[in-house]
Amino acid sequence: MRVICAFAPHDPRAKVWRERLGALLPDFEVIDWQPDGPAGDYLVLWNPDQRIIDSQPDLRAIFNGGSGVDRIRALRIPAGLPIVRLEDAGMSEQMADYVTHELLHYFREFDHCEDLQHARKWLPFPPREKSDFPVGILGFGTLGSVVAERVRMLGFPVHAWARSARGGNVQVFVGAEGLREFAAATRVLICLVPLTEETQHILNARLFSQMPRNSYVINIARGGHLDEEALIPALDCGQLAGATVDVLNTEPASADHPFWTHPRVRITPHVSATPIDSIATQQIASKIKAHATGAPITGIIDPKLGY
Repeated sequence: MRVICAFAPHDPRAKVWRERLGALLPDFEVIDWQPDGPAGDYLVLWNPDQRIIDSQPDLRAIFNGGSGVDRIRALRIPAGLPIVRLEDAGMSEQMADYVTHELLHYFREFDHCEDLQHARKWLPFPPREKSDFPVGILGFGTLGSVVAERVRMLGFPVHAWARSARGGNVQVFVGAEGLREFAAATRVLICLVPLTEETQHILNARLFSQMPRNSYVINIARGGHLDEEALIPALDCGQLAGATVDVLNTEPASADHPFWTHPRVRITPHVSATPIDSIATQQIASKIKAHATGAPITGIIDPKLGY
């Protein structure tokens, strides 16, 4: 059987992943995708385009190089062809670390300290109480549950929102009605929900208005979740006190994007979490071997749900 690896032309991971998968799958032929190359049984890809899909008529499954599959779903995929997302691969701990940094930045008012430094003012201020800083996790899947546990361990009240009910020791708001209640109870919103038609621009003016005044938003999911035109007005009027944006609708951001210069927006270049090569390739190789023998595998997306 043949495994085709399809990455962007200058992606440094392309060679690493092909070599690792080749070593982990000695009974498979593992090659890079070429426009005029042979067809494969399995496709491992990142940032796909329609040409790649169309050139592979005999696929048994597609394996995505990340946890989000919105870009693959935007393409024409043969009906019934399994799309398998990456499950964690070291990303949950990275995201929990990222959230820890940003949450404490806002809680300890380090943005205010930076303002004081720039103004050369020494003005001590009283501490906040964690009980007044409830954190809401928008999306409570694998990554969201790990982040919620980290937030809980830091001592903050934490709750979540999901499309369906969940068990566990975290309160979960459900559905459209629950989203409004979730927003009203959230001082710091962390977006980790999958991007689907239903969650496109879920971070919008209406949701911001339902949150307590002087709240914060941290988007580490997809740029499409945020209505970018709604963010700055919410910041300028004081409804939101700050926002951290790791993902944008268009990446990289243009030089004149207003987020670059807004004093209450913190931008990072899509670095909140990246799959660890060794873990990701081991996971994918194990699933390819299992699928080839007819054994069940996890991580197959539900086409109706989009994740």
